[in-house]
Amino acid sequence: MGKKIITTVVLALIFAALIYGSIYRTRAVYGLSSPSGESTSSTEGATEAEPITDLVTIEATVESIASELWVLRLEDGSTLEVEGRSLTYMASQGFEVEEGQSLSKVGFYKTPGSFEISQLTKLDSGETITLRGADGRPVWGKGGSGGE
Repeated sequence: MGKKIITTVVLALIFAALIYGSIYRTRAVYGLSSPSGESTSSTEGATEAEPITDLVTIEATVESIASELWVLRLEDGSTLEVEGRSLTYMASQGFEVEEGQSLSKVGFYKTPGSFEISQLTKLDSGETITLRGADGRPVWGKGGSGGE
């Protein structure tokens, strides 16, 4: 009898921990709470995100192209890798580049050393693709022109 009670209590604790974890994770994924439990998103008194005002234009040359990574050589000799959702979005929009092609990037520094591309332009053809809105949000995500 004692074993059954202990087993039932242990299973109840495990289920409670799983339920708590799933709720916590769901809230974190959708930005409903921060890890400390404070609310980070609220519809009451919500305002539009401020536009990014520190936009920088940088020219680059396509150094290499792979299916999941573009490497761009910047004017100062450093490199910038384009990968992930940005690359997937550009491919879905038919924006393709070739090795050696010159590009102009407009974007902003999210943190020092972390450049976020807002717009990419092929200098030879003038073809342009916008990756982020004026507020810095990706156009394919929630709140962007490509999201729901």
